[in-house]
Amino acid sequence: MYPHACNAKGDKDVNDLIKAMKDVDGQINISTQVRKIYKNATRTMITKMTNHDNDGISIHSAWELISRSLRNPTPSRSGEYPNLVKIDRKKLAGFIGFVRGRLKITLPEPWEKVCGKLKYSSKSRLSTSARLNNGKDIYHITEVGMSAPQGLQCKRANKTVIISTGKDKMKIPRRIIKQEGGIFAIHNQSVTAKFTKKKLFVAFHPDQCSYYRMYCLRRKHKKILWNSTIFSNPHCTNGAGGHYVHIVVDRDRVLVFGITYNGIYIEAFSENDGKPLWRFSTGYYPEWPQHDK
Repeated sequence: MYPHACNAKGDKDVNDLIKAMKDVDGQINISTQVRKIYKNATRTMITKMTNHDNDGISIHSAWELISRSLRNPTPSRSGEYPNLVKIDRKKLAGFIGFVRGRLKITLPEPWEKVCGKLKYSSKSRLSTSARLNNGKDIYHITEVGMSAPQGLQCKRANKTVIISTGKDKMKIPRRIIKQEGGIFAIHNQSVTAKFTKKKLFVAFHPDQCSYYRMYCLRRKHKKILWNSTIFSNPHCTNGAGGHYVHIVVDRDRVLVFGITYNGIYIEAFSENDGKPLWRFSTGYYPEWPQHDK
């Protein structure tokens, strides 16, 4: 069980954050609660919260320990933007190991590599790169014009698309295409998908880090079982880093790993009904409070 590191008010703030993470429309509330919890919490309190029963609280707390080591970068020569500063690689490796152990999964390789090389210009605005392995992009352009992870293909099929990877393929119901704005609208987006034996999890997401939907479909009858909203990363701007998404299905959980131009995120959902379980993003954090405690 979670060792109570806070007073009664602190425990209430933690519970409010858990509630916000499970809310289908609570991105602003998450940011507010993160600020409440960590603004005045001591390092000892935060270290204890890394053992919280809720994975989201645990991972948020592990990141906060890194966040507290960041100091305001010096301005660039032009004075317009601060210089990018590398985050300590040993600390990032420790955080990656913590997330891997906490979730008990093999993390998506691109997400892990990008996380291990993060830089920052402020506490909630990191700098990532979606180009790895000697310049090879995480995503490629499919024949219908959509970007997709390497190995995932998309083909036009009347007013919808067929998504495939290896021997797995499925035509996306037109209802989803219509909900996403139509066949021409999705051509300007990116797509990611995860096939299991009986289901397909698919998400059409923009290059910038705004809200988007993930759909769960039954492969046999092409039936939509549920759809859920991914909050992505707040405090984000467009940039060359783009937006990378990877879906992992593990032990009745659907985990969505994201890389945006300004940060990283993980969001977890129930495989059965799509209800949010918890959310983590490096964009939820306050700017430069004093951390002398």
